[in-house]
Amino acid sequence: MSVKLFIKKAIEEWNIQYVLLVGGRKDQSKIESYWVPVRYSNLDRPYIYESGAILPQINFLTDLYFADIYDSEGNFSSWDDNDNGIFGEWEFNESASDIPDMIPEVYVGRLPCRNKIDVWLIVRKIIRYETGNFDESWFKKMAVVAGDTYPNRTEYIDGENYTQQALDFMYDFEPVKIWASLGNLHWIHIVRAFNKGCGFIFFSTHGSPKGVTTHPPYSKEWIGKFYLKHILFLINRKQLPVCIAGSGCFVTLFNVRMFCNFV
Repeated sequence: MSVKLFIKKAIEEWNIQYVLLVGGRKDQSKIESYWVPVRYSNLDRPYIYESGAILPQINFLTDLYFADIYDSEGNFSSWDDNDNGIFGEWEFNESASDIPDMIPEVYVGRLPCRNKIDVWLIVRKIIRYETGNFDESWFKKMAVVAGDTYPNRTEYIDGENYTQQALDFMYDFEPVKIWASLGNLHWIHIVRAFNKGCGFIFFSTHGSPKGVTTHPPYSKEWIGKFYLKHILFLINRKQLPVCIAGSGCFVTLFNVRMFCNFV
C-alpha cells in the first residue's frame, strides 16, 4: 500500500504521468519474494482446463493496482472496499467483492529485473533503442506471427486477421508474414525475422512465460512453438524490435521461476 500512496502523493504534488517499477523476483526459490512489491487480485471463480483439470481460484498478478489511484468519485482506491485485507476480490456473492473502476490515472510499467546485471542489460538496450538510427532499412519491417488462435470460434483465421489489421495501420513498413496459412509458421522463420532485423514484431498466439504457440486453420493441432531455448539462436545484436504479444494468456507473468512447468 505504501508504494501506491507514494504514487498518489507524487501525482498530487508533482503532477507525474509515468511510473516505472524496476524489480522482479529476487531468486529462483519456490517462495516468492520481490525487489519491488507486487499485488494480486483475487478471483473466486473455478477455471476448467481443456484436460478437465480444475483450478479452484485464480489470483492474477497485476500492476494495474499501482495505476488505479482514484475511484469514480475521486477518492483513493484501495482495491479493498470491504476492508478484509484481500485486494481486488471478486466472488459470486457480489456484496463480498471489491469494485475498483480499474481506470488508470498514470502510466505504469515494470522492468521485472532479478539482479543488477538484468538492470544493466535492459537499460543499455533502452538507451541504444532511443538513440538508434531508424532510417536504416532493417527497421522499416514489421513481422507478424499468427495462426488460428481459437479454431472454429470464428469464420475467419483470427490471429492472422488481427495481425493483418496491424499491418494495415503500419502501411509504411514492409510486412513479413509468418502465418500458419502460408505454411511458414516455424521457430526457424521467427528466428530469421529477428536476425534479419525488424522494427516491430507482433505475436497473436497463445503464450506462457516459457514461449508461444498457436494452431493451423480450423485445427486444434499445436504448431509454431517458439520457446525460451530458441532465444539462443538470436543474433540480431543492435537491431532491437518492439515486440507485441497479443492473445498470450501468461506471456507477461513474472512471478514464475526460470524453469517453470508451463507448456
